[in-house]
Amino acid sequence: MPVAGGPFIQKTGILLEVDSADKTSYSGTGTTWINQIRPGTNNGTLNNISFDSADAKGALVFTGSNTFVDFGNLGPSLTSSFSFQVAFEPAATASGQGYTILSYASASSTSSITFKLDYTSSNQTVVLTTFSNTGSQNIVYTMSASVASGSWNIVHGTFGSQSAALYINGFLNGGVRTTGSAVGYNASNRLYAGLNYGSTSGYYSGSVANVIVNNSELSPNAVNTNYNAIASRFNLPVVRQFVTDINVYNFMFAMTQPTDDIAIALNTFVTGLKANNIWSKMSAIYPLVGGNATDHRLNLVNPNSYRINYYGGWTHNANGITGNGTNAYGDTTFAPSGTLDINSAHFALYSRTVANQVAFHGSNVFWIQPNNSNTYRAAVYSSTGFGFGGTTVNSVGLIMVARTGSAASYIYFPSNTSFTTASFDSNTPSITNPTASLRWSPKQYNIPRQLR
Repeated sequence: MPVAGGPFIQKTGILLEVDSADKTSYSGTGTTWINQIRPGTNNGTLNNISFDSADAKGALVFTGSNTFVDFGNLGPSLTSSFSFQVAFEPAATASGQGYTILSYASASSTSSITFKLDYTSSNQTVVLTTFSNTGSQNIVYTMSASVASGSWNIVHGTFGSQSAALYINGFLNGGVRTTGSAVGYNASNRLYAGLNYGSTSGYYSGSVANVIVNNSELSPNAVNTNYNAIASRFNLPVVRQFVTDINVYNFMFAMTQPTDDIAIALNTFVTGLKANNIWSKMSAIYPLVGGNATDHRLNLVNPNSYRINYYGGWTHNANGITGNGTNAYGDTTFAPSGTLDINSAHFALYSRTVANQVAFHGSNVFWIQPNNSNTYRAAVYSSTGFGFGGTTVNSVGLIMVARTGSAASYIYFPSNTSFTTASFDSNTPSITNPTASLRWSPKQYNIPRQLR
């Protein structure tokens, strides 16, 4: 008889949870796999499936010949953000054909599929496929990973309105940023284990022990928690998850060269900002990690917005970026008009070297201009023109300009071990150019930021 398969810690937002090792979900006989979250709703109907009580404390066996589980339609709760979890042990097949482990679809055609998880035994690869709609067509996105036959695996697929990710045994395997609208709930879609609805071939061959569906995009931390809760049951190791924050997770997806060190550093940074109620005030953060021009474009707050366009001569490496001092500049495409409150705005960057170029400027808005004598001049535009404040400092380190009220502006510099301030421009400034975007042209900086 089956025994309890282990508790799941992350219960929030679960639409469906079935486990063949839990007696409240499957007794060991019969054709109904009971949904433990909403019994009687989305119960699984078993078709030609047997039960193995010895495998992983209880598993359902699919032969690859007209064997599947039908969970029906999941209802309108499954929309543009959702996630699934499935524990499975694929069997080798002589022909090596591909077969479907889990799918949510109304037909085998692309336009009718929300997602499907396939496995091909010839190359022992699991493939997660999802779709988004641009209005004129469905765009296909796929992610794949090696998963051996004859071994248990726990796979998660997470989906947001413009993102999708694949986790294999607790590790983030990869993700994509999507365009258009996610293909989520469909009145005709049905959730199947072992079959792609509308298909007459590709029945799954192997075992399935657990299926969970959430009506939200699980964070990496939630995925890791759910994996670790049952990993030992399938003789899988408990794993660390470096990324616990969804914003860091989205940023790492957008990178071309993500690493664990970057993930750890950014996760610590972002979670710290959120813990101190600072994150929500940010419009853009450019960590300048990854060592190449593509990764150095990305905005940590939202990788799809305010990407930097680089012009002129730049050097990109692990230390950040270095301009040639002649024609190099980066356009953040960030237009302050309508976005920033000029009386409560903050711009900051970290300089690795003594710079003699404009650091930040936006037409008629804000700028910082160090010169060769290490005197920084900062300006805020007002109805009477530019008001300047300046001070002589060591320009290596964190440099910030802020305006905290209509009658007073301040400029902050690192000066050895202390910060100094200089007030300037007593007139009320205004943002007069709605198309102006912030540009910056430093010698070598990293971590430029803008705060709302």
